[in-house]
Amino acid sequence: MKRKSKVSYEEKIQAVQRYINGLGSFSTIAKEISVDKSSLQSWVKMYKHVGAHVLLTTSQNTPYSRDLKIAAVKEYFEGNASLRDIQAKYAI
Repeated sequence: MKRKSKVSYEEKIQAVQRYINGLGSFSTIAKEISVDKSSLQSWVKMYKHVGAHVLLTTSQNTPYSRDLKIAAVKEYFEGNASLRDIQAKYAI
């Protein structure tokens, strides 16, 4: 079964760029596109850390290497970064 995002790639990019350009708050922009504020916050962090391509919706789950998973979990447990920061850093 194919996954379908509630918000298109173009809408995500537009929302992220509006926030980055100071054209609205997380709450305002998220409400306008009917997503949770935390989703928009994640998009912005991932966009800044990895780039726009990370906002594309894939048709299947992304496989992650064992090493990446261990590194992300280790960094989280060591308290080196917040969950959102790790999510953005590793694009997960």
